[in-house]
Amino acid sequence: MANEKRFISAVAVLVFLLAGSFQSAFSQTKKGKFIKIFNGKSFKGWEADTSFWRIEDGVAIGRVLPGQVIKTNTFLIWKGGEPGDFEFKALYRISPEGNSGVQYRSEAVKDTPHALKGYQADIDGANTYTGQNYEERGRGFLAMRGQKVILRTNEKPLITDSTGLGSSESLKALIKNDVSFITINPHMHLLGKTFWAFGVKPDGDTIPLIRINKWDFRWQYQYTFPKMLHIPKGTVLWALGTYDNTSANPNNPYYPPREISGRNGSMKTTDEMFQFIFTFLPYQPGDENISLEP
Repeated sequence: MANEKRFISAVAVLVFLLAGSFQSAFSQTKKGKFIKIFNGKSFKGWEADTSFWRIEDGVAIGRVLPGQVIKTNTFLIWKGGEPGDFEFKALYRISPEGNSGVQYRSEAVKDTPHALKGYQADIDGANTYTGQNYEERGRGFLAMRGQKVILRTNEKPLITDSTGLGSSESLKALIKNDVSFITINPHMHLLGKTFWAFGVKPDGDTIPLIRINKWDFRWQYQYTFPKMLHIPKGTVLWALGTYDNTSANPNNPYYPPREISGRNGSMKTTDEMFQFIFTFLPYQPGDENISLEP
């Protein structure tokens, strides 16, 4: 039988993503360090209607069971303080039919327990609304995914720009056939802060690919796996990045900081990029046992 030749392919995925159930939640202090605000064991420091919220295996889970009636949105509310400027990180999972979100700078609704009004980062299982900004019990949708808007008190949002990230497909890359990953290459420029990439298999399990908690533009290259990494058909790849376009970033090429936008494909270091490049082969049984180490 003739040996089949396999050709290495390289793909670059460009995803801009804005940060059911959540496993961990962190908030950033003034010194730039994150503190954990959910301990995975109890709702200490939180307030919730436990007929809908529970903790299981270190995860906070919100669920409406068959026969339960939910008349209004009910929130798991952090009561551990009133932060100033902050950055919030969390891992979440949501059912395909789920519709949820993360409220911030919210106000309690009088006479309605566990209800809030205010800004919400939308999350839904179909990724129709994920990444949009919504005002609960207010003006409704404030900014669709990829839009830049100006908000004035009691006025409708004024759209000033759109980056073209409006479709649900812009949030993910679908692996259509079984493949074997060889290398991955995350890429950002001087404003880069963190980079995280992973895959979600059809059964819901995750495949860790890379996580860089402190991005350094001067120290980057492609990463080769110890062995070929099998990525099953139907896996969805996610790539997430954060940036620091403030004067506190010593690598910021501009002082004072400038607004960074698309520059017609410019590759200049002083412009910005977000790429996740990977090389792969069509999968063959046994690939996962092939060493890639020198």
